[in-house]
Amino acid sequence: RIWLKLPAFEFAACGVRISEQLVFTNFRDAFEQAATMLQRLNLVSGSARQIGIRLLGCRKASGISVNEPEVLAELREQFDRYERALCSNDVSELDALFHNSPETIRYGTAEHLYGYEAIMAFRSKRAPPGDRKVLNSVVTTYGRDFGVTNLEFQREGGSKIGRQSQTWLRTQDGWKVISAHVSLMAE
Repeated sequence: RIWLKLPAFEFAACGVRISEQLVFTNFRDAFEQAATMLQRLNLVSGSARQIGIRLLGCRKASGISVNEPEVLAELREQFDRYERALCSNDVSELDALFHNSPETIRYGTAEHLYGYEAIMAFRSKRAPPGDRKVLNSVVTTYGRDFGVTNLEFQREGGSKIGRQSQTWLRTQDGWKVISAHVSLMAE
């Protein structure tokens, strides 16, 4: 079952306020029933998909905005901050950039870490990884609060190509990594 608490909608033009909590078996039902309710009240028009996107807070009816310059710059700054902290082995800075949650995960080249506490424990015992040459990086944001970063790298003196993927979420404490994966390609 899916509990969907709709935000309080105010439609100033007609003076109507809606605040409901509804239960659905899946997201499609949630969007369709919410859309039907709003259409019945003559508060919105459009397909269930378009209305659902507006309910989720997206600014464009045709989909989520990608790489808004301001948001992209914010995430890029945090991504660069992470890279500096990693290469200098600033453990407290690295810990600060991960979301403090049992749901945060990090898959490394030789470890599977579930939860913020496990990630912190791993970092406190790990030898400094040292510098690495960034071969390619891509930062992409979706909407204002979600983004992914991908990086290809090569360790100083090494021949293997490494890959790093991170999923970032804007929280009340700023941008945080909620999922990370590091792997090395076979030579």
